[in-house]
Amino acid sequence: MEGNTPGARGHADTHSWSSMCANAPVVIAVVGDPQSSVPWAEDCSAAVENLLLAVTGLNLGAVWVGIYPRPERKTRVREILNIPEGLRVLCLVPVGNPAEVKTPRTRYEESKVHYEVMQGEPRAQ
Repeated sequence: MEGNTPGARGHADTHSWSSMCANAPVVIAVVGDPQSSVPWAEDCSAAVENLLLAVTGLNLGAVWVGIYPRPERKTRVREILNIPEGLRVLCLVPVGNPAEVKTPRTRYEESKVHYEVMQGEPRAQ
């Protein structure tokens, strides 16, 4: 849906982290069909990650606005977009020019990487 429309503005109050939907030129609703794919959430999540990478490559900004599995969020989005009952809404992805530019950084923490077993100690044979 295009931003600054009643639908896009309606998503802005879906929850505390969805306000950017009101001003985004485009808001993508990611919807899965559990009848077609048992791991629908994983399939949709992989698609969203690819979408976020592609958007970044276009020098645009996007953010994953989680909807699933919160019933109140799912109901709100379903009502706004008239999504059929059998489909599941994973998230919304507002896309547009970034509101802020962040310096690239890593979130890698070596202490969270373990080899063989947790705590880095090899298991006795």
